[in-house]
Amino acid sequence: MQTAEGKLFLFVGIDRTSKFAVTQLVDKADRKTAWEFLQHMLEAFAGMRLILSGSHHSHRSSQRAPSVQA
Repeated sequence: MQTAEGKLFLFVGIDRTSKFAVTQLVDKADRKTAWEFLQHMLEAFAGMRLILSGSHHSHRSSQRAPSVQA
């Protein structure tokens, strides 16, 4: 992304389950900034998992498949 101050890089992370997105503009796209963004993204998504872990989400995971008898 080109700005008046120079070039910026956009990191984007999207949680496919909740459709929650985390973005960050950085002036340098190197291994260190990518790692920092990944850590930030995982912390943000971990918080979303706590919010989304209500009964309507845990109900589906607690249902067991019916047993099949031969």
